[in-house]
Amino acid sequence: GEIVIFKVYGGLAHRYDLRENETIIEKNLPEYLKIKNICEDKEELLTRLLRYDKNCEILSPKSYRDEIKKTIESMLANYGEE
Repeated sequence: GEIVIFKVYGGLAHRYDLRENETIIEKNLPEYLKIKNICEDKEELLTRLLRYDKNCEILSPKSYRDEIKKTIESMLANYGEE
């Protein structure tokens, strides 16, 4: 399965509840947690991580970073000037 590495920052790092398929690989509180997620459905994971807003950053794989970036750019396009 796919291994995804992401960071959660600030208050989210303090209150983040690990999922069954996740482990903390680096802990630097109060700043961040680095988390490894294994085998979660891609769409479900990306949707969940998007909800964390600026408090989350996907580190790898690059394809997941690119997909999140594309989604955010599409969202921003909805708010372009009319």
